[in-house]
Amino acid sequence: GLNVSGSVKFSGDGAGIGTYNNAIEIHNRSYCTAVGYYALDNTINSSTPRYNTGFGTFACRFSRFGTFNVGMGYAALRDVQDGDGNVGIGSYAVMRQAGNNNNYNTGVGDEAFRGGSGALGYTSSLFVQNTAVGNQAGWNYREGSNNTILGAEAARNANGGSGNVFIGFECGDNITVATSCTYLGTSIVSTDNATNEIVVGSTATGGGSNTVRIGNASVGSATIQTAFTSPSDSRLKRNIQSGSLGLSFIEKLNP
Repeated sequence: GLNVSGSVKFSGDGAGIGTYNNAIEIHNRSYCTAVGYYALDNTINSSTPRYNTGFGTFACRFSRFGTFNVGMGYAALRDVQDGDGNVGIGSYAVMRQAGNNNNYNTGVGDEAFRGGSGALGYTSSLFVQNTAVGNQAGWNYREGSNNTILGAEAARNANGGSGNVFIGFECGDNITVATSCTYLGTSIVSTDNATNEIVVGSTATGGGSNTVRIGNASVGSATIQTAFTSPSDSRLKRNIQSGSLGLSFIEKLNP
């Protein structure tokens, strides 16, 4: 490759621009682009990592085997060792995901999906198709799939769970694990380790697994345009018990 004053390197289909002679180590990685101090640095000397882009100091550092990853910002996508199709935009975005199944995650905002403040290189067994947008959105999240987190500090302390939706500033920031839950509103207080909990409204408090809560304690009236319908389908009912009353009782009824 071509090395100009230790700051520009080309190797095969890869290109790097960075500070100091060892700032960029392209090592036969096809179609990779690195811009910044230690961007895409310290990856294995093989052709496995391809089509990766690291823009910023430490961006995509230790990205050893993945493809189609984009890290833009200080330490964005750092330590995502084996993952494909991840996007981290913002300082520390989508950081510390070191497992073997970390694919198609998107973090936009400073420290979105940072992975908490512990040791580098969390080895999660599954971190797939998650999206976090906002400052520190999903900050501690490091294991789970199909989660959508929108709002600054939303789900900030949650570290796992799948199929959840958090929308709003500090929405669900009090819990650590949730599964198939939906939270919509500012500063919602969720139930930790809940399943299928639905909470809507600013500062509303959840009722636990398989419950729906709409509105906070200040709500004094709730109106709906049409009446609620309760299905009579036996397949949807629970705790059905046989009764001792028979036809003789029904014949005595006086309608």
